[in-house]
Amino acid sequence: MTLKKASYSNLTVNFRQVLVQKYTIVQEVCTNLSTIILAHTVKQCFRQISCW
Repeated sequence: MTLKKASYSNLTVNFRQVLVQKYTIVQEVCTNLSTIILAHTVKQCFRQISCW
């Protein structure tokens, strides 16, 4: 019983670590994407303004 409990807790700890890692990767990707989109939008705005 104790062996099963120990392996179960190890599994949950590993699972949590993987989740946290994936979450941080997703966060970084989202931040990078939003920065790229923002920069692109700003460039487009400046182009339109300079065309006027």
